[in-house]
Amino acid sequence: MSGLSVFATTGTALLAGALSVLSPCVLPLLPLLFLGARDTHPLGALFLTAGLALSFTASGLVVATLGLSLGLDDTAFQSVSAALFIAV
Repeated sequence: MSGLSVFATTGTALLAGALSVLSPCVLPLLPLLFLGARDTHPLGALFLTAGLALSFTASGLVVATLGLSLGLDDTAFQSVSAALFIAV
């Protein structure tokens, strides 16, 4: 495999993993992930927890920074979010 193809595959896998962590469907699988991580390495569950915390923090910072740079109004954003939450 060429270097570019390995880079593209790794990047795609990282993006897919980050997006799948944001899905609520992943939450019931967390106990299995923690057990698997613990069985793989004694500190595996700690590293998994740190990775999840970092990914949620990073995605929150990106969304907040993007909202601020676009000049989105907090009240309008809250209203739209509430309407989407109720609709779904």
